[in-house]
This record gives sequence, structure tokens and C-alpha cells, in this order.
Amino acid sequence: MIGEERKSLVFDTSAMIKYAKDEEGSAKVGELFKKHECIASSISAFEIVHKMGREDIRAALLSIAFFEEFFIFISPDYGLAKRAAILKLKYPQANLSMADAIIIQTAAERNARIVTCDKEWRVVKEAEIEII
Repeated sequence: MIGEERKSLVFDTSAMIKYAKDEEGSAKVGELFKKHECIASSISAFEIVHKMGREDIRAALLSIAFFEEFFIFISPDYGLAKRAAILKLKYPQANLSMADAIIIQTAAERNARIVTCDKEWRVVKEAEIEII
């Protein structure tokens, strides 16, 4: 990998949960961890604890502690939130949640590829999307 640039990847919550639960496709997510700078929105921390915590709060907290070791968590600011809202309005067919729009906008502003399980995101042109 001499001379090869490590591209930043922004991970959607869906891909992070897939890895944490060792679901089909988790090995691919794990390989990406090793090869790239990993970024996640702080919104994903909420989603991981909330979604996984409904089944097993201990597993949720262990998962988020693991991700804290390997990821740079970025909190949205006022400007990013406004731009994410515009992105959400631009793609009604993608059925983006607030969190989805913030995660996509985070990637777009960093020229980073997004890793997600959400096939509906394919229509978004502001960032490169990798579906797991």
C-alpha cells in the first residue's frame, strides 16, 4: 500500500449495526475499517445505543465503545444541519430520515464515500455511496 491514499469513509448506522451484530456482510464492513479512515456522525452513536439497546443495552454500549476506538465521530453544526435539510427535500424518493440526511451531508462535505445498507440512497448524487 505504499503511495496508496487512505480514503475517508463515512459509515451509516446501518453498516455499523450490521458489523456489531455480525450479520451477513459484516466481514466486508470489517475489511473497510482496516483500509480507510473511518468517520461517523455523532447521530449514529444515538442510533446504535437506541436501536441495539432495545434488545440488549450491554451489547449496545460495548459496540459503541468499540466504534469509539476506530472511528472519528463528528457532530453536525448549524450549517451542516441546514444543508442536510435541503438534501432531504431534494430526494423525497429516498425517504431519508433526519439522521440519514446528516450522515450523507457529512460525507459530501468531506468528499468521502458512504458505507450503508440503505439501497434507497443510490439516487443521491452528492456523495459516493457503497451499499453493503
